[in-house]
Amino acid sequence: MAIARITRLRIIEGKNNTFERLHRHFDDQVKADEPAALQHVLCRSNDDPSEYLLYEQYENEADMIAHGRTAHFNREWTKLALFIVNSPKPEVMDVI
Repeated sequence: MAIARITRLRIIEGKNNTFERLHRHFDDQVKADEPAALQHVLCRSNDDPSEYLLYEQYENEADMIAHGRTAHFNREWTKLALFIVNSPKPEVMDVI
């Protein structure tokens, strides 16, 4: 069964362009190197430009765990984390 991980992020005000550029680079790596990552989408709030939602979908939990162990995840998430204000609390859900 496919699973989704949904994470709300708040970033430092005014850092949208840099954060989004870095995330696009990360997203390109995920799409190129992780065929089991079915979706990896960053969304920005229409009401609050410093609020984002990251939607990820994987074939199964093992693939989601493997994503967090990739070299590109560790390298790119370290860069992205510099712009995040809150401590993200991802929620994992079954896709039905």
